[in-house]
Amino acid sequence: MTATPAPTPYATVQDALSVVGASDLLAILRLCEDDYADDAAREAAVTASDVLATALTDAASEIDGRLAVRWKVPLAGAAVAALRHAAIWTAIGRLTRGDTATDEIRRHIRAARQLVATYADGRAQLPAPAARTRQGSAVTVATTPRPWSPARTQGIF
Repeated sequence: MTATPAPTPYATVQDALSVVGASDLLAILRLCEDDYADDAAREAAVTASDVLATALTDAASEIDGRLAVRWKVPLAGAAVAALRHAAIWTAIGRLTRGDTATDEIRRHIRAARQLVATYADGRAQLPAPAARTRQGSAVTVATTPRPWSPARTQGIF
């Protein structure tokens, strides 16, 4: 039995630092520090970067789970860039578990999840080359003349 590969994050730790800012990101991680005080990972002195990288990978799984009904995941190309901010704020939402977040952070988390939902529901389109799944594929209508129309078969029968 082969293991399923880990999802590719739609954002990196460096992306999160660029979007949120180092000092704000560290403050967010400190907010959720108490939630992880008893975890083995905390006791093993895992770095904040490792915790954030894991959260970004988890956020990619969450996003892929929502988008898989309409799109072939994992996404690539321009679609990744479109999801970068959503992945960052989804990761922060997973870290803070919502209860330790400030109102501003909660607004960002909610907006990120709503953006993913609009893509998943088809209310917004991801940039190409995101491949659509069978369930989300559109019907193609041919515009060429029909070969057996009454006008084209007149006189044959």
